[in-house]
Amino acid sequence: MTIQTNLNDRKELARRLIPFNHNEKLRYTGTPVFAYEGRGFHILRSGDIECDDEKTGAAITAFLQEAGILPQPEPEEGTENEVTQESTQQDETPESEALPQTETEPDRMEIKVPIDGMDGAKLRNLVFMLHAQQYLLNRAAGHENIHVPDRLVEDLKEEPGTDQTSFFAIYQNYRKEGRGFWIVAGTVTFCIAASGNAVKNRALIELAAFMVSAAKKAKRVQADTRKPENEKYYLRMWLLRIGMGTKASHESRMALLKGLHGWSAFRTEEEVKAHARKQKERRHQNP
Repeated sequence: MTIQTNLNDRKELARRLIPFNHNEKLRYTGTPVFAYEGRGFHILRSGDIECDDEKTGAAITAFLQEAGILPQPEPEEGTENEVTQESTQQDETPESEALPQTETEPDRMEIKVPIDGMDGAKLRNLVFMLHAQQYLLNRAAGHENIHVPDRLVEDLKEEPGTDQTSFFAIYQNYRKEGRGFWIVAGTVTFCIAASGNAVKNRALIELAAFMVSAAKKAKRVQADTRKPENEKYYLRMWLLRIGMGTKASHESRMALLKGLHGWSAFRTEEEVKAHARKQKERRHQNP
C-alpha cells in the first residue's frame, strides 16, 4: 500500500513520523534506494510512503490526517448530519461516571480501516467485539467513545446472516443509536477523542486496525460486555489475543494500560501477594 503525500521535505516528514515509529528515528538507507525506513513502512525518494500492509497504511493515514499533513477525508453523502446527531447523543448520555469529563468537546480522530473481504459474519464479529470490550476500550482511551446498542447485538444474534446485505439490513436500524464507529461498504470508521498525547493517539490508531484484523480472522466472538475489576490484566490479555503482543506494539500496550486499575501480570490480588512472598524468600536465601 502506498500513501501519496506530495511533500518535498522528506526529512521533516521523517521527523514528524517519529511518534508513530515508537519514538524511534527513521533509518536512512542511502544508495541505491535513498529511503527513510520505519517499522513496517518506508518514505520513498518521491516523498510517498510505502507500507508493508493495509493495517499499517490505514494507521499512518489516520496519524498524518490528525497531524494535518494529509487532508481529512470528505464526509460521505448523508454522513455529516449523522455524525452531528451522534455527537449530540454523546453529550446527552449519562453513562460517563467512570471517566473524567471536560466542559468542552475534545478534538476527535477519525480512523478509517478497510474491511475488504469481510462478509456479514465477520462484520458481526466486529460489532460483538466492540460490544464486549467497549467498557475497557473507553477506560483505556479516557473517554466514552464507543457505545454499541444492546438491541443491535440481540438482532444480529437472532438473524445470523453470512452476507453483507443481511448484516447491513439490521445494522442500519441502529446506526444512529451507536456511538464512536460507523460501518459502510468497504470501510469502518472509528470516531474517538484525541488524548493530547501522540503515543496514546498512535496506540488507539494501531488498536483500531488490530481489532478489524482480529474480527476478520475470528470464527466466533462473544458479545457479553466485560467490566473486570482487574482492568489491566484483562485488557492486556485481550491485546495479546488480537495480535498486539509483539515487541513492536510494546509501547502502544503500555500507553493503553496506563491509568487502568489492577495489575497487568497478575490476575488476582492473591497472585500478587504470592509472588511477593516468593521474592522475599529468594532474597533471604540469597543474601
